[in-house]
Amino acid sequence: MKFLKKKKLLIVFPLIVFFFLLGSWSERYEYDKKISKSISNFIETITSNLQFTLSKKDKIIIDIKFSDYEKLGVSRLNMINNLKASSDMQIKVPAKIYFNDNKINDAKISIKGTHSDHWEKDKKWSFKVNLPSGKKVFGANEFALQHPATRGFIYEWLFMKFLEYEDLISHKVEFLEVIINGENLGIYNFTEAHTQELLKSNKKSNGPIVFYNKLHWIKETSKLNDLGVNDYKNSFYKAPISVANKSEWLKDPNKKKQLNQAVYLLESFRNQDLSVGEVFDVKQIAKIFAIKAIFGAVEFDWKDVKFYFNPETSLLEPIGREVHVDLNQIGHEPKTWWLEINPNNFSHSKDQGEFLKLFYSDLDFYELYLKELNRIANLDYYDKVIKININEFNRFKSILNKFFPHINTYSYEKIKSQIKFIQDTLSPVREINAYFLKEKEGFISLNIENLQKLPLRLLKLELGDNTVSLEKNKIIKAFSLGKKNSNIVKFKCNLEIKCFNSKNKNQTIIYEILGQKIIRKEKILPWSNIKF
Repeated sequence: MKFLKKKKLLIVFPLIVFFFLLGSWSERYEYDKKISKSISNFIETITSNLQFTLSKKDKIIIDIKFSDYEKLGVSRLNMINNLKASSDMQIKVPAKIYFNDNKINDAKISIKGTHSDHWEKDKKWSFKVNLPSGKKVFGANEFALQHPATRGFIYEWLFMKFLEYEDLISHKVEFLEVIINGENLGIYNFTEAHTQELLKSNKKSNGPIVFYNKLHWIKETSKLNDLGVNDYKNSFYKAPISVANKSEWLKDPNKKKQLNQAVYLLESFRNQDLSVGEVFDVKQIAKIFAIKAIFGAVEFDWKDVKFYFNPETSLLEPIGREVHVDLNQIGHEPKTWWLEINPNNFSHSKDQGEFLKLFYSDLDFYELYLKELNRIANLDYYDKVIKININEFNRFKSILNKFFPHINTYSYEKIKSQIKFIQDTLSPVREINAYFLKEKEGFISLNIENLQKLPLRLLKLELGDNTVSLEKNKIIKAFSLGKKNSNIVKFKCNLEIKCFNSKNKNQTIIYEILGQKIIRKEKILPWSNIKF
């Protein structure tokens, strides 16, 4: 018996050591992630092939000559070596497209995507497709085909439905199978491009679409060890302003005037020469910020958003795309770009913070945005939009679940958690401290400390049965960690009213959190907390 136990121990012990060392080795060299990724890719390939034999969904078939397909491979290799891809690396090659029994000759196709998730896999690359004049797929003659993971699976489609509900510019997003040279690549995300068709489908007059070009950012972040004293984190301020479909807007003098006006507005915003309200349709910007917030988007990046110049209003309107939901995240959104203006608290780099800071430092815009956030960060509101689109939502969710059974492509609990997090932030437990400083010559001086992350507007004092109003609007900035803002505020009293009486317990400051309708009160502490 002892012999058997020893023999069993001799077999089991080396196995324990082996698996321990294997775990340590794989963790050290991140082989655990590579193995997990390989398994995921294997499951996806098998599932795609199985679904291909069973499904009758929309398919797009693309035929590319072998020599041209090799050119795409060279283009991809250049992207891999560069770590990121810029537009000048995208080689266009001819292709034939078959869609719903329609054959389209003379199409052009290229690999797209800045980051490696678009082209790191052996064959499942992201593509940009340009069709000849008069030819369309889902109403678009220019569109992107990309793995659903690059657009958050169903979240990008859902994001567009919320933009559409709020009368914001939205892209056509679909899901369809992609077959290239006879090989099934599985289900792909279809998104229309920034073209005149996009504006038409959104019932907009034709106007230029301008944006901050990320080309220099791509080049600098691909060569971080070769920048010297140059800092890529200032790339927002260095980015040139570009226009979509530039040939259309340069050849016609009247159209060029509109383009120049659009560029002027966007540049004046960055230079702080014009306010947010003078440059943008502020209600639209406020809405898109709020919608991205409830989705738990990890960022609002200047490199992703484009702006349409509306010739009827002479203002810029946002064109939202790339909601960027973190699929691995559980619970609320920790980066809080949707609230704070501290540039060091953003998800990727300081230059994103500098972009948002220009919006948040404009209190007129910030107040409007907080009103929209209060309205939109509501589970009833979310459920209402889902209900309007429920049939299509269930159909796409079912398709994605079949092709990606190993991935949670949608989580209602995640959205619910994010909305609760926003609501809790907008309704803090305690907002202010109010200290009495002194009363002199018909004025009462108070020190008001804001204790939470939203600005406050002071309204008036209640002193017993009397009220005393501020002479002008007073905003108290949000709390900043490690620094209490001391705000000395003076109220002018009526000579017949004694401003402050330490024996009177009913002495309160009346205020509101910016963007909210709720009137709040806080008792004034009858002592000073600073030397005054």
